[in-house]
Amino acid sequence: MIDHVDTIKQLVRAGLGASIIPARAARREVNEGKLRSVHVGDRGLFREVGVISARDRHPPAAVAAFIDVCRRFAARRGRSG
Repeated sequence: MIDHVDTIKQLVRAGLGASIIPARAARREVNEGKLRSVHVGDRGLFREVGVISARDRHPPAAVAAFIDVCRRFAARRGRSG
């Protein structure tokens, strides 16, 4: 388990996966264009989250599937995604 958000962001930027982290934790990197945030839902989550992935890379099939699962989960709960 990796429990340090900066380490998680570095791994994502290196193209080693995607992660759910607090939106505010990646705000700077998203604003700088280093990461992108994928909106997965507004309400009903215990914490505001987003999926981040390397901005300059096409997401691998596993990451795209993960984003799809997150969106479907949010849709089932009546949230936009």
